[in-house]
Amino acid sequence: MELSTSIPTPRARPPMVIMFSVIPAKYKRTNVVIIDIGMERAITNVVLKLLKNINSITTASIAPVIAVFFKLSMDWFM
Repeated sequence: MELSTSIPTPRARPPMVIMFSVIPAKYKRTNVVIIDIGMERAITNVVLKLLKNINSITTASIAPVIAVFFKLSMDWFM
């Protein structure tokens, strides 16, 4: 009767070859500029999002008062 699972067999792995590559300095500077722009955009998005939240909170707290005013003025004209 055979087992339901197979017995693992050892396998030989070839040694890893590590390759080093030299990156010229001009490409390193370009990457830094790209990273700085990306950080600036992320910070700008956060600031705009915070301003958006402030405006929506202010609008939400004023909106019911305006709605009541319009309803009262409509009742007055009828």
